[in-house]
Amino acid sequence: KLHMCKRSRSVIKFYNFLRSNVVAPLKVKLKVLKSCVLTSLLYNCETWGNTIPEDLESTYLKLLKSCLNVRLSTPNAITYIESGFLPIKAVILTRQFKFYTRFKESIQKNSRREKMFKLLLENQTSFIRHYEQLLSKYSSVEDIINEFRNQTKDKIHEQARKGRTKFSTYLEMNPTLNSSPLLDVIHPVVNDMTRFRLGSHFLPIETGRWTRLNRDERLCNTCGEIGDEKHILFSCSRIDRSDTNLSDSIDKIWTEPDLYKIFRQLRKHQLV
Repeated sequence: KLHMCKRSRSVIKFYNFLRSNVVAPLKVKLKVLKSCVLTSLLYNCETWGNTIPEDLESTYLKLLKSCLNVRLSTPNAITYIESGFLPIKAVILTRQFKFYTRFKESIQKNSRREKMFKLLLENQTSFIRHYEQLLSKYSSVEDIINEFRNQTKDKIHEQARKGRTKFSTYLEMNPTLNSSPLLDVIHPVVNDMTRFRLGSHFLPIETGRWTRLNRDERLCNTCGEIGDEKHILFSCSRIDRSDTNLSDSIDKIWTEPDLYKIFRQLRKHQLV
């Protein structure tokens, strides 16, 4: 609680930054979050052992979702994939792995420090055991990153198999589950496109969920068809596609220039 209280100033500053820089590119917002805010939130995390401060993960997710300008109800797993960020536990473990590796390498042979450390290893507390298990389980930082990335991807596939439409739709848009191709793009509608990919929009398929309508009842007011992402992009009569040439596959359109014209119209109709 003391740690989170001390770091609250950085959190407030970041929210003020977002309010003051609404049109800032997504890449800039994520860079500020990673280089400034996380540095403060994770200050001294190398020495936390297996304990994570209460509310740290929820604060981290709120900051990340605010950065992407999506609803807090947006699934955490697809938020991590889209942004390229890792779960907070993975970030902490990577830092602890680096710290403990450097610490052990710095101990000189036959020194007092080595003798003391041997005594600690012979009578391990849960704190020391955490670091020893970290080095025995992983051989590099990449192993930690890959484990958590794979866990996140597995969760998305699992939820999609269970019939969770937000996950299955995201898999259609991003079947390889790589980070968003829009992160490095500077364009006025990029934030709208990111929200759309994460299901944080105002299409009937989403607004109908708020009123607990069945999926087949969440219809487009203009066309009378299910108002999901595919319908709006490819067939809705409200959208003028006369001067656009898009692929017919929802996973291939995200790097095509004409997509920006479509999203300008979606913004005009207040669908994103």
